[in-house]
Amino acid sequence: MAITLVFSCDNPSNTTIHRDNAAQTLLYTAKTILEGKKTVTVIYNHHNVVLARLEWHESMSDIVQLGDTKPRRMTSWMRPSVIPFVR
Repeated sequence: MAITLVFSCDNPSNTTIHRDNAAQTLLYTAKTILEGKKTVTVIYNHHNVVLARLEWHESMSDIVQLGDTKPRRMTSWMRPSVIPFVR
């Protein structure tokens, strides 16, 4: 059974994600905000609980936090590869 996801706008950093059905079931919300001088994208579930945070950086590695885990640099979590998603 296929599920179609509908984005409320074409900017994945600021959108809501719904299932494609009559009830418009909210699944996730993505918001990009400024925290002081930092740009942060936060992903919330349908209960408004934070699932993930991504702190954007210009000159060093971005910082990602999944759920309640400790924030980590993207370079320690994902490795460069010629073939995407292969370590």
